Amino acid sequence: MSFKDYENLDATKETATKREIRRLKRKYGVDCKYGTNIWEIVICLVITLILNVAIILLYSNVIKLSIDFIVSMFIAYFGILSIVVISISRIVQKINTKCYVCVALLGIDASIFMTSLLIANIVPISSTLQTIMLIIGIIAFLLFFPLAYMVGKFKPKK
Repeated sequence: MSFKDYENLDATKETATKREIRRLKRKYGVDCKYGTNIWEIVICLVITLILNVAIILLYSNVIKLSIDFIVSMFIAYFGILSIVVISISRIVQKINTKCYVCVALLGIDASIFMTSLLIANIVPISSTLQTIMLIIGIIAFLLFFPLAYMVGKFKPKK
């Protein structure tokens, strides 16, 4: 090969800032260090706790609940709501958004299912409303499986 082939070649060194490198790594999924710091965990737990207390207070205003039922409901809703809140925080950070959208929808679907069944079975309402709540619960239960399948399809980026 002759020198003329490389005559117009620009051989100067190009540099990129650390911010540009981080942006490119995040854009192309090369950097898999999506760790959480302690503040993110605390914020997610506080939001989940506030939502959980609000749900318990709404239930306690509608019906008289036993302590055992309140504790079990608190634990169940805390688990579901923590999944939803963490997923929403990951969506806001734009980390693997498609997967976390499906996970958030899965958590919301589970909370709709649980809430509709609790209302239909415990709250003294008319038989028509009870039937409607059961139908909503069944629909939410049936939607749970395709959403779980969609979540299972996503593989973490390496």
